[in-house]
Amino acid sequence: MLSYRSFWYKFFWKGGIVLGKRIALIGIIVENPEAAEKINSILHEFSSCIVGRMGIPYRDRGVSIICVVVDAPNDTISAMSGKLGMVEGINVKTVYQKAGENA
Repeated sequence: MLSYRSFWYKFFWKGGIVLGKRIALIGIIVENPEAAEKINSILHEFSSCIVGRMGIPYRDRGVSIICVVVDAPNDTISAMSGKLGMVEGINVKTVYQKAGENA
């Protein structure tokens, strides 16, 4: 059985050109600190496409903010943000690079 990472690598890598990849920014507002373990588990699952991430604890408001930059096919980005969106106690929004721009 292929791992998730191996499947996407073999499916989208052809002759040195990665097909259909886009850059996206996933913004996560964590209102429930107990969700951190589930968030980290999902981010680890998609670690091969994460370019970088930044976490900011906003103590005055009692939340934490996580920004994740990814470079991946649309389906992978959607799967990642969909899994994150199902976690209780967090809000997730995704912003995509316009299609066809340096993809």
